[in-house]
Amino acid sequence: MIDCFKREAMEEGYVEGMVELLGYIEVNPQDVKKFYSDWNPIYQEILNLATNNFER
Repeated sequence: MIDCFKREAMEEGYVEGMVELLGYIEVNPQDVKKFYSDWNPIYQEILNLATNNFER
């Protein structure tokens, strides 16, 4: 997972260096619509499928 963050940082901000994961935030996919008004139903379906596969 750290490699993914490094790649994104390099692509978006041309930033390199050491990475230390400080924590994470858990988001309930059902609550996303409350905080993001333009939430696409396709994104919700992807999140639902990913969550279902993760919980197995």
